[in-house]
Amino acid sequence: MGRLSFPRYIETVTKRIREVRLATVAMLLFTFGCGYSSRRRTDVPARYVAVLMRDGQFFLGRQQASGAGVIVLRDVYYLRTETDPRTGNPSTRLVPRESDWHEPDRLLLRAEYVTSIEPVADGSELAKAIRRLKNQ
Repeated sequence: MGRLSFPRYIETVTKRIREVRLATVAMLLFTFGCGYSSRRRTDVPARYVAVLMRDGQFFLGRQQASGAGVIVLRDVYYLRTETDPRTGNPSTRLVPRESDWHEPDRLLLRAEYVTSIEPVADGSELAKAIRRLKNQ
């Protein structure tokens, strides 16, 4: 096997990275979709996952059983960035999706558009923010 040219090498590495990402997402979907957890936690925020979409959207929610290339999230939150009109400073806040005008009770995501799914740790700032919103 001869040496690869630099552009061909980059193409090969990029393809391998894409394959690893796909395998990782598939493993995460299988793991969370089957309800598997190596440690069962009783705290509600531990059941939340952070979902990053290909277009940069970010959702937090409880993942339900998924199938047919669809991921189902319930109790969904997202980040909203707003600019203070007086100062011009941006601020980001966590918003429950059920407060949207159509009051959705779930979010269906096509798995092919998901970049990553990660569990939200109990002690994380996101888990604390969810607790604060739930206690209001």
